[in-house]
Amino acid sequence: MFFTTVAVALAAVATVVASPVPSTSSASAHMKRSKTYIGRATYFYTGLGACGGYNYNSQHIIALDASLYEAFDDVCGKWLTITNTQNHKSARGWIVDECPGCGYGSLDLSPSLFSMLGSESEGVLPIEWTVSGGSLKRSVGDSTEDDDEFPAELELIAA
Repeated sequence: MFFTTVAVALAAVATVVASPVPSTSSASAHMKRSKTYIGRATYFYTGLGACGGYNYNSQHIIALDASLYEAFDDVCGKWLTITNTQNHKSARGWIVDECPGCGYGSLDLSPSLFSMLGSESEGVLPIEWTVSGGSLKRSVGDSTEDDDEFPAELELIAA
């Protein structure tokens, strides 16, 4: 009887120890407005985007890194505020594409948006960015928070 009780107790402990631990990765249930992402900005010549529309180089558009693009629902059309951390210029653009070659937190920008932050001759800019409004919902069915509406106009945040 003693050995049976000990065996059951050990089995219970083993089950708890082997249980999966919730992820603490940077891709949480929501990409909050207050979270600042750090990465690099590059530029690309636009065309048909992953969000389904045709885009032009004169638009202020963003291709989001693949890991974040795939982790969250409803990223298409979301507005981001991007700041060049060297010269402190900031601008806003909206997500219309995915960047499979970008590292976590990095963005590929249309030429017009990139030029608001730095010169194309620089090629790569150090950046930080935030969601300009609302949150990006994770694609695993989390629907506890609604997204805010994003403004329809573009604006230069700081020169």
